Amino acid sequence: MIKFSGYGSGSKAPGIKQSGTQDYIATHNQLRAHAKAYRLYELKYKQTQKGRVAFYQSSRGIIFI
Repeated sequence: MIKFSGYGSGSKAPGIKQSGTQDYIATHNQLRAHAKAYRLYELKYKQTQKGRVAFYQSSRGIIFI
């Protein structure tokens, strides 16, 4: 929702109305950033902290038929 509202419909900041391009690019960049953070955690902290990482994707407004 954050990416679509900000980069698709433009209803939230930064207010860019380019659905189909900018919202997908924003999603791609968000996934890459989270992957990089996970790799850093895996490399530096997982061994000592023994933590687990999960991914949650929220979707609203989708109708399943």
